[in-house]
Amino acid sequence: MSEGPGPGRPGGPPSWAAVFDAVSPVYDQSGVPFFGPIAEGLAERLALTPGQRVAELGAGRGALTLLLARAVGDRGRVDGVDISPEMVKLAAETTGGLPQVSVAVGDAGEPQLPVGEYDAAVASLVIFFLRDPLAAVQRWRDLVVDGGVVGVSTFATATPSWAAMETIFEEALEGKVDPRSLRGAVSGPFASDEGVAALFTDAGLREVATDHAVLDVPFRDLGEWQRWMLGGALASAWQQLDPDGRQGLLDRIGELLDHEGGRLQVAARYTLGRR
Repeated sequence: MSEGPGPGRPGGPPSWAAVFDAVSPVYDQSGVPFFGPIAEGLAERLALTPGQRVAELGAGRGALTLLLARAVGDRGRVDGVDISPEMVKLAAETTGGLPQVSVAVGDAGEPQLPVGEYDAAVASLVIFFLRDPLAAVQRWRDLVVDGGVVGVSTFATATPSWAAMETIFEEALEGKVDPRSLRGAVSGPFASDEGVAALFTDAGLREVATDHAVLDVPFRDLGEWQRWMLGGALASAWQQLDPDGRQGLLDRIGELLDHEGGRLQVAARYTLGRR
């Protein structure tokens, strides 16, 4: 991710590297299907084949990295970068030392990877964190060979249940922080399919196509929702709340989960373009 301002905190904004370093031990470890299914959707749409070379931008703990490695096989190559050193260490564990995988500390928006050597450049739930998304897509285009593909997943317009959860957070936070996993992830160019497609076409990509999926995110109880929330970018928002604010938020989330039968829905958008 491009090293830019992270969520606001007293004393100044930390970097996103610091945010994700802090959350890395529990990131996506609640057992709730969320990052994994979204990454699977991107991997399926990329339709990679054995022997291909892939650049992954913002690898996190390696949920998508592992899928990419399996798709390209031991004759292929997956080179990933992530701004968080702790995430990079965990990605190495996730991929189990697969010889076709390399993950290094690096900026997803300005990756120090060889130009024109990859069949695909991919990023799952990353691009809306970057300081200059268009410049990032331009750099990603440069990484791939002629005919290569750039593919990303982002959040689409929120479903009613997801929007209700976001509203609860926003009202509890009272404008203290702008976590990109809330409305910041679906504003600007990310507010519409056309906006994301324009990033791709303006970056010089062609055959730009968009697809959607609405995924169930089930929670057995409020405790599991809290563990899930603390294992992602929302953890930085939670830290801004005092004890009363946290309890008030939990009470409202509990009511929402009861209303929705413990099952929220997230809308994912997949955008692919070819060089």
